[in-house]
Amino acid sequence: MRFVKILYNIVRDPLILSPDIKRKSVRGLDYHALKALGIRYIIFDKDNTLTKTYNGEFYDQDVEESFQKGVEVFGVKNVGILSNSMEKDRKDWKGVGIITSKKKKPFNFDDAKSHFGAENNEEIAVVGDRLMTDIMMANLKGALGVYVEPLERSHEKINIKMMRLLEDYTLKFVIKGKRRKKSFNEKNLGDFEE
Repeated sequence: MRFVKILYNIVRDPLILSPDIKRKSVRGLDYHALKALGIRYIIFDKDNTLTKTYNGEFYDQDVEESFQKGVEVFGVKNVGILSNSMEKDRKDWKGVGIITSKKKKPFNFDDAKSHFGAENNEEIAVVGDRLMTDIMMANLKGALGVYVEPLERSHEKINIKMMRLLEDYTLKFVIKGKRRKKSFNEKNLGDFEE
């Protein structure tokens, strides 16, 4: 049923998968610039954004340092991990709170917002490697969507590989650099393009 809802949203508005910012990885994020945009909270996906798929350790030292820089700039209480693969009974990962939800991405933004106690969706950035989950979640709620390329695709399950084909096609041939209309577009996001 979740996949049907995802496809419905894509057919209705393909730009629902359009990121506001694209980076090769979290290594390229400028947290001070995000803060200057009015971002107060960051939601990180874990698998293929910070770690290998289904792995509990940072992908490499550069990814770890970038993540820690984000925690330093925004504060540990304003950074959270939202991952469909995390154990439900864990409260934190690497010292940062895990956002718990009964729903799966992209339909659990409100749980993340409650986790932070945020009042405004536009104060939240969602950082992840999946257009159909992370970026769609941000766009459905008017948050800032930060797409990072997957760190590694070799260990992904077949269903994820199939969805990535659709995501890659959509990014290359449908979206072609277009963005959805959000208040962030009024602030110069061009500075964030790679």
